[in-house]
Amino acid sequence: MDVGPSPNPNAIEWLPMAGTSDDPSIDLFDNPRWLSFEQVHRQIWRRVGDPCAAALDFTEALAWKVRSMRRSPVRFTDQEMLEFEFWARHDLHWDGYRLVVIRRPGHVLDRIIVFEGFIGYAWLPDLAGVWPSLFAPSQSRSEGQQLRPEKSPQQRAEEFLAQMQVEFSKLPPKQKSAWVRDTAFPRMKKELGEGAPWDNPDSLRRALYPKRKKN
Repeated sequence: MDVGPSPNPNAIEWLPMAGTSDDPSIDLFDNPRWLSFEQVHRQIWRRVGDPCAAALDFTEALAWKVRSMRRSPVRFTDQEMLEFEFWARHDLHWDGYRLVVIRRPGHVLDRIIVFEGFIGYAWLPDLAGVWPSLFAPSQSRSEGQQLRPEKSPQQRAEEFLAQMQVEFSKLPPKQKSAWVRDTAFPRMKKELGEGAPWDNPDSLRRALYPKRKKN
């Protein structure tokens, strides 16, 4: 989290932060499941309607549930996990236009701790566990994207028949019956199941021939 220069340079404390993770699924290097503190804060802010309350809620989650890290925007390999204990002693605070980190005892706002040249990130799977409506995978679909309606058995059968007719038309006449019996019919049962309208290879073979147009 790049919080920028402190409004009170004489009170800045440069704090070293480091930690480890026992979870092998967490990759500190270029993993898209890390969200910046600013991204997370904005999402919570929209939910609770207040940036200060959002910062408080976010801190509480970081202190017991949501794993976090810091990384350098310049040196790719300079990344470190932050322990939960860090967030038991510090708070994220909204100072009116940015997030800052303050030491908890007394909540002295003029004693600001700056992540010197670093950006803070939170682990998305942990965020989804705390706020599923905000960070669950289903929420990551692009705006406007909708699930396709399930196809009816008739639609599935028509699509299957159209696909098979392409292959059927390329076969020599003497091979068509064997191909329907050994390939097309077993595939039909596998893909369509009980919804298949053809109950034997012969009925499927007849359906595969193009229909004659009536005069």
